[in-house]
Amino acid sequence: MSDEKNQDDSNQIIDSNKIENTSLHKSKIKVALAGQPNCGKSTVFNMISGIRQHIANYPGVTVDKKSGHFSYKNNDIEVVDLPGTYSFSSYSLEEKVAKEFIINENPDIILNIIDASNIKRNLYLTFQLLEIGKPVIVVLNMCDVAKNRGIKIDTAKIAGLLNCPVIEASAAKGVGKEEILEAIINSKNLTYTNFRINYDELESYIAQLEGKIRAKTQNLDSRKNLDSRWLAIKALEGDSFIINILQNMAESPAESPAESVAKSASATESPAESVAKSATLNAPENKTNNAPEKITESTQNISDEVENLRADFHNKFDKDIEHFLANIRYDSADIIYHKCIKETKKGQKTLTDKVDRFVLNRWLSFPILLLIIFIIYEASIVGGYKLTNYTWPILATLKNFVIDISPAGDITHVPMTTDLAIWLINSVNALLNYIPIFLILFSLIAILEDIGYMPRMAFILDRVFRKFGLHGQSTLPLVLGGAFVGGCAVPGIMSTKGIADDRARMATILTVPLMNCLAKVPFYTLLVGAFFAAHMSLMLFYISTITIFAALIIAKILTSTILQTRQTAPFVMELPPYHLPTFKGVILRALERVWVYIKKVCTIVLAVAIILFAMLQFPGLSKEKQDYYNGEEAKILAVFDKKVKKTKYYEMLDSREKVANALNVYENYRGKKMTGGSDVDEVFEKKYPEIYKFIKVPKGDKDARVINTELRKLSNGKNKILREQKNDKIENSLLGMAGRALEPISKFAGFDWKINVAFLSSFAARESAVATLGSIYEQGKSPIIENVESGANPNVESNAESANLNVDSTNAKSITKTAESSVNLESNANLNTDSAESNADLSASQAQLRPEEAMAQNSGYTPLHAASIIIFMLLTPPCIATMIVLKMQTNSWLWMIFALLFPFSLALIVSSLFFTISNALNLGGLEAMSFYYAIVLIIALILGFIPEKRKNWSGGLSAVYQSKEGK
Repeated sequence: MSDEKNQDDSNQIIDSNKIENTSLHKSKIKVALAGQPNCGKSTVFNMISGIRQHIANYPGVTVDKKSGHFSYKNNDIEVVDLPGTYSFSSYSLEEKVAKEFIINENPDIILNIIDASNIKRNLYLTFQLLEIGKPVIVVLNMCDVAKNRGIKIDTAKIAGLLNCPVIEASAAKGVGKEEILEAIINSKNLTYTNFRINYDELESYIAQLEGKIRAKTQNLDSRKNLDSRWLAIKALEGDSFIINILQNMAESPAESPAESVAKSASATESPAESVAKSATLNAPENKTNNAPEKITESTQNISDEVENLRADFHNKFDKDIEHFLANIRYDSADIIYHKCIKETKKGQKTLTDKVDRFVLNRWLSFPILLLIIFIIYEASIVGGYKLTNYTWPILATLKNFVIDISPAGDITHVPMTTDLAIWLINSVNALLNYIPIFLILFSLIAILEDIGYMPRMAFILDRVFRKFGLHGQSTLPLVLGGAFVGGCAVPGIMSTKGIADDRARMATILTVPLMNCLAKVPFYTLLVGAFFAAHMSLMLFYISTITIFAALIIAKILTSTILQTRQTAPFVMELPPYHLPTFKGVILRALERVWVYIKKVCTIVLAVAIILFAMLQFPGLSKEKQDYYNGEEAKILAVFDKKVKKTKYYEMLDSREKVANALNVYENYRGKKMTGGSDVDEVFEKKYPEIYKFIKVPKGDKDARVINTELRKLSNGKNKILREQKNDKIENSLLGMAGRALEPISKFAGFDWKINVAFLSSFAARESAVATLGSIYEQGKSPIIENVESGANPNVESNAESANLNVDSTNAKSITKTAESSVNLESNANLNTDSAESNADLSASQAQLRPEEAMAQNSGYTPLHAASIIIFMLLTPPCIATMIVLKMQTNSWLWMIFALLFPFSLALIVSSLFFTISNALNLGGLEAMSFYYAIVLIIALILGFIPEKRKNWSGGLSAVYQSKEGK
């Protein structure tokens, strides 16, 4: 390594070799925070930025963009936390995003975070950052860990060798904050010198290409944010991202480098597509001698120069430029390490080594992993749903508020605006109800990340998963999605963000919805209870395990076909030392991710909910049907009038308007008592003093008791009419028409239009399938599932309430208990009925068939039909909430549509083949399911032995040699 201070001025971007960086003479300072993964970068970011943080995504990609704004000694400082990357020579998405930010946003300072306990490895990135042409401040983080390991660091000597400030810090303990901030603001008054490494044999090639670059891109002389030497080095490395910039700058010399970056993507390409295209140019199978493809004639000279120089260097020295540069940088890091660092405990076993003897043990690693996964599942999914018992009353209060400000219903005539308002608040509440789960989940993930176990989890499982195109880091998303039954695809997909392999990440996103989420469990238990009661345990075992094998098979198919061109990465997994997480860092990261979910999901879901509402609402009831329901309403009103006419309060209820008002107050009271409000009685007694006596009957007031009883009967009669209206609307709605339209195809799977409607309605919420089937097959004598509150929505609602009905069964540790709890839906159906009313209705409820019995007797289905329906649900497309999160994670509407159509088509084909073949062979439902299970298991085992072909690695230092070996 050499200072190279006496090199010729012609090799500099600007006129002087040593200049004062005028861009830092501003009251606003932009700082880019860069570092390798697991160096404590996020902890440093949280320490210096405090709570004034903003998290978003970089344009066109799903990589997080975190920024913090604060003031220090009259300076406004913005800190941007760049994605963690091991080097600037790879082709990962994170590296491209970080590189593009530095070029486009032109930060004033790069704050390089280094793990002080592993300086030698971290310095590889440091040298690359120093070469960019920006002032760099090095922060040796986790110095306390290094000290405990007996590592002594001569900070002053490192600073002298690197010609930049070097600060010791322990961000987890809050040490080093003031020193970092002082170094940032003091850098305005320091002189900046471009950093250079002496690359020996490559120097003449760098100088030659740098001259070509300066000749072709004259605007570099007027721009001080890019170093032409750095550009030449990156071009010689075959970095297509930099080559594209040089091409566009040469085409339009007046453009700034940032404008050239934008132009490098075509007008029809998104930033993500541009990155993908850039990666493709660098993939070994798409390159000739590692050079980019031929470009336009006007810029052919630069690309030809790069091609010729690379070939000449290789022929002359028999060395690959990428390897050569890496070796120089590693040698430079080794020099600093030996000159500035001493290890007094070298050779002694560290705490990390001792723990890893058990955590990574051949026989103990899997049991420990399963234990940790089980704890995460229990704490986030099970524990999170328990917390919804406390948060749901808050959301229910919000719903009651919406009902209060919406136009009141007139018996069975509910205004459209009220219907829509309740539909929207139900849709939003269903998603907000996941917040406790996400808060726990993201906190646990942050803890595992900080501790250092996440890389070990991927390391343990990667050998198995990679056989199917997945990744070790796919484990947690699949588990959270419901691999153990009862998960949720939404947090499962949200947790795929950290998967580095893009192909595996996409495969994981597309297979997580196949898991048995919480909302599918009631559907399974309804069918199993109806048709497989004698073999419930075996059927539930099949259901709970076959999804894993199906997910592996589908992942293998996807990664071998439509995902085979997606960018992959070699499995290079660093096992960092174990660290204790900080409470502040964990909470901040969890809150950041939850806030992103709230903002993005709840805005998109409103638009989707309106579309679904229209599909279920229109074209509405025919005039004949409406007349029929008006007649039914007149009958229950006549009965009510006859009963209350004999009471002394009849004058308060002698008109339709008065009856409707009393009924609305009565149902509104019941709804608010559901939320557990302590002052409901006082408020209603004060606001409705005359009607309140009909709700809480005074002792000895027989007439008020009569009216109370008749209001309850009137409410039940109204709800029955509303449910029947809902069923008619479903059947004749656009969604119902779609169900009938699918019947000619779905009949091969044994489905009629009713099952089709249940599946289609389940896309809004899986619980809707159970509610729809219960409504369709009920005998009409009493409510089975759905509870319609004041001004209730007569359509299929986004059943957040239904989700909570199943909380206890979901929290049960056995699927059998879930089945027993879920199938007894009838006894739990009417949540709004108080204890007295429940007792009054008990005998009538017991006289009715349970939902599974009603379905078994009234549907006309056989166990084979039920098995086919279960198989379809196992492969069914994701629900709306999952699709929205899938859109967020893939940043593509096309992938969201594919995630809807592919599973739907696959489920229909598989269930049709299953039903048709089984029916032809006269197999029973259990027999057919057993054969299906065996076939899926055998296919998964066979595919597991087919090696995964990874032809398009686009990064890594040995890319050229691998390409040659493959020829």
